[in-house]
Amino acid sequence: MRKTFLILVATAAMVAGFWALAGDAAAPKEVLTFEAKLGTVTFNHKDHADKIGDCAACHHTTKAGETPQSCGSCHDAKQVVENAPKLKDAVHSTCWDCHTSKLEAGEKSGPIKKDCKACHVKG
Repeated sequence: MRKTFLILVATAAMVAGFWALAGDAAAPKEVLTFEAKLGTVTFNHKDHADKIGDCAACHHTTKAGETPQSCGSCHDAKQVVENAPKLKDAVHSTCWDCHTSKLEAGEKSGPIKKDCKACHVKG
């Protein structure tokens, strides 16, 4: 009886540990930085994830229950691949469209098209 109890406790601890690790792995990174010709872009991913609340809004190929992949997993930096626009074009379009719609709705908005230096900062 004691042996069965210990096995159950050990199994429960392993499952709890697995879920704790899986939860950490799925948590969005706090801040992402990207080096670009116009300057480094610092993107507060956690703030955006918290405000939007729906990962699929940006990670549009993510299905329910899946962990979103990085933008670069589908969007290549140098070329269009399988109808997925280049990374730069996809990111610019997604960000500008969302920020513009927020602005038009009278809500607080991030940088919009043609405000390059708001995101790209020279070191």
